[in-house]
Amino acid sequence: MSTASLVQAAVTDLNPAAGTARLIAVLNVRVSTGDGAPSAKQARLAVDFARDGETWKIGGVQAVGS
Repeated sequence: MSTASLVQAAVTDLNPAAGTARLIAVLNVRVSTGDGAPSAKQARLAVDFARDGETWKIGGVQAVGS
């Protein structure tokens, strides 16, 4: 089982005219396999958004850094 909680997020790029945006998010992730103790790590994700009418939709997610 995996769980994640948001630590911090920030908009790094916003182009209202083009209808695009990018957000960087830092997550605390805990992964448990079988009966072992869960392992914890931080994950950094870049999330691309595109506007569709009045709604912003996720266009892609990429891991950032290590």
